[in-house]
Amino acid sequence: MKKLFLVPVLVGVLTMSMPVFASSPVAQQALKPVETVSNGDALTAAQSQEVAAEAAELVKSGAVATPAAAQAIATSLVRMNDAKDLTTKAITAEAKKIYASYSPEMKALVDAAAAARGLTVEELIGNFLRTDADGSRAIAWNANTCMSAVDGKAGNVWVELFRASDAVVKSAVAEVGGKGKYLGVFDFKLHGGKTFKSLDTAVNVQGVKAGDQIGARQFYDGAWHEIAVVGVKKNAVGLHITHVGPIVLYTK
Repeated sequence: MKKLFLVPVLVGVLTMSMPVFASSPVAQQALKPVETVSNGDALTAAQSQEVAAEAAELVKSGAVATPAAAQAIATSLVRMNDAKDLTTKAITAEAKKIYASYSPEMKALVDAAAAARGLTVEELIGNFLRTDADGSRAIAWNANTCMSAVDGKAGNVWVELFRASDAVVKSAVAEVGGKGKYLGVFDFKLHGGKTFKSLDTAVNVQGVKAGDQIGARQFYDGAWHEIAVVGVKKNAVGLHITHVGPIVLYTK
């Protein structure tokens, strides 16, 4: 597995005339806007076999509606399971390097975008959220490891993470208090204002292990609702989402 690579990450906000993207110095890419996100590194033969088996099981179980959705979830889970450097520490260190390489003007744009999403600049560039006091646990969506299917169809989409409000976090903690151990809450949207009837994807959740019983609940229509967790591997949770709104994850 290659060393952690932060592919072009959106850090634009609505008030900007042009979206700003950060590219990893590791990849030696020029800073530039892009319209699509990476499908990640090519899978090894062993990974391809594992993805095929995982996807077949997802379709057989009825956890997802289409082969494309199963493929997106399975690929995400396998990639994150095998990503040795996909840790909060590694993502933060790489994001700091990227930020340090910016001009003062670029840093000002990044600072404004981070404030608009309630994130630190490292969280914004890495598209992750620290979810505990010491920053050791985080929830992330990385385009090099996380694939998605929208309305059952494969496609390049960018899932932007946002920090939930203090009120939502407090409500989420209370919601899972009697159900299990709180892992974190995140809000999200699809880049460009894209809408969906269903979104099948996976998020990187530090500390999760294969076989863990993970629950997920989402706030919409004024209440918390259970949503489907369709797969769990090391540091990875697959989700089937049918609404927008904050999502809280917890161990059962």
